[in-house]
Amino acid sequence: MAQDGLSQWIRGLDKLKSSEIPKATSAAINKVGKRVQTESVRSVAKQSKVPAKHVRRKFFLRRSKPGTQKAVITGYTRPISVHSLKHRVLKRGGISAAGRKYPHAFKTTVRKSGKEQIFQRTTADRYPLEVVTIDVSDLMTTALRRFGPRIVREELPKLLEHEFQFRLERLSR
Repeated sequence: MAQDGLSQWIRGLDKLKSSEIPKATSAAINKVGKRVQTESVRSVAKQSKVPAKHVRRKFFLRRSKPGTQKAVITGYTRPISVHSLKHRVLKRGGISAAGRKYPHAFKTTVRKSGKEQIFQRTTADRYPLEVVTIDVSDLMTTALRRFGPRIVREELPKLLEHEFQFRLERLSR
């Protein structure tokens, strides 16, 4: 009877070594990646005064798999259009959005696409026009560089231990 329990325990450890350890490592890496992404989004949203839901669209987490064992966070650094934010037209002309005022901006419909957009003249002439945007690329790169190494250093060992313990307990049942 005792021999049967021991052999079952050894089989469980072999299974843990072969398949469960990569799964646990991958799960811990994905959780750390998600935390880095969340902290970066919060930081960029706070600094740029843009709602987090608009900043979150700019980050993408390519998740870790047991075979690859790495997660990649990609930041799409295109500026955020003011039209996509909550904005209002000012009485004396211009647009206000995200805690900023754009005094000579105006809202109009683009002829080709039929979509509304907010433009601003760059010169005194009729053309050229520029779409009014908020640039967050520098904020995104600094946030990722600041939070990435710190969270990996602090959180990854704890999460790895938790995942290993969880899978070991599940196999010992």
